[in-house]
Amino acid sequence: MTGNPRDIQGMLAVIMSDASQDVVYPEDIAALAGALTVRVTVRNKYGNDLVDPANDAARTFAQISGHKTLTLATVRGIRALGFAIEVMPGEASKLPEGW
Repeated sequence: MTGNPRDIQGMLAVIMSDASQDVVYPEDIAALAGALTVRVTVRNKYGNDLVDPANDAARTFAQISGHKTLTLATVRGIRALGFAIEVMPGEASKLPEGW
């Protein structure tokens, strides 16, 4: 696949161009699925659970929201857009309750 692997629109364009030829390659789908995963770590600071971005997609969402960490509203928005959220090993193994 050509293009920047971090560029979701680029990946979609490549997949769609291949789809016009009735060919979609498994590696293209795997790359797109990986790009749709937001990785985070969860830590507790002064009794507050904080969700820190752990990959470029997560950092981009935090930057868009204007925060260094991901807020509940941001996490809900990320899920609403169809992204999967993967909690990486850290202080906590899951998102705070209710997230």
